[in-house]
Amino acid sequence: MRLRAGFAKHARSCEPPGSATGNPLLGQTTPITSTAPTRSVKMSMRAISRVSTSLLLIFACAACAGKDSSSPSPVVIGAGDVALPRETLTDSVSYADVVVEIHVDSEAAEPESAAVKQTHEGLVGRKASVSIVATLWTRSPTFTAPPTATIGVWGWVVHDDKRRPTVPRGGSRIEVGHNYLLAWTSSGIHSGWSSIGPGAEIPFDGGIAGQGERLGADTHNVLAGTSAAFRQVNGLTLAQVTAVVNAAKPDPLAVKYRSLPAVQRFQKVQSERH
Repeated sequence: MRLRAGFAKHARSCEPPGSATGNPLLGQTTPITSTAPTRSVKMSMRAISRVSTSLLLIFACAACAGKDSSSPSPVVIGAGDVALPRETLTDSVSYADVVVEIHVDSEAAEPESAAVKQTHEGLVGRKASVSIVATLWTRSPTFTAPPTATIGVWGWVVHDDKRRPTVPRGGSRIEVGHNYLLAWTSSGIHSGWSSIGPGAEIPFDGGIAGQGERLGADTHNVLAGTSAAFRQVNGLTLAQVTAVVNAAKPDPLAVKYRSLPAVQRFQKVQSERH
């Protein structure tokens, strides 16, 4: 399987980390236009998994315009597979261990692979150091998110020896200075804590769901590409989101296999259902 991605013909400026101005759904300012030609990028799933080692998804990416609106970058929109469902709050409480609010403290690029250094093409991963601000929900009292963690987040696609930031369609890149709501599992396809997938990260600047950084948003349709979970809590406060998440009911089959790690649990559910 291969990543399918293309450079869009439009780009937009990105709001600086920590800013609360602009459209609260987009976390950015006025759209701008780029005349960059449409291009395509194809990379093997094996190469993707090497550089995105802490993401549950196989990979889907979109590069955002640079923060300097006078120098827009093409936008890469991609599609890939995910290991766990993450569309609804039912998915979150079926396969996550906790739902938390985090603050992103810092970031660091992962080393370039030998292939990227040689070909000047490929993917470069990124790690974010985060602090837990609040825990909204836990699958059971035995699951407790650590006070701080380092997680794999969207990095960069390298093309023609240039790095461009990547972000899922309609979603957040996870940027320094911003807050997010995350559905986390401790038993995904990689060790440590990780998101159950794109769309399970919801911007949460100023204590309002949907407000903040969402660099993958469509400037013409701000809800395009968002999950049902995002739309259900959009505009709610922490207390309101907490109530909604705790009222969500898990998939009965996921409850049946609750002792299994998240990915194996989902596989069992899929096998029994189909």
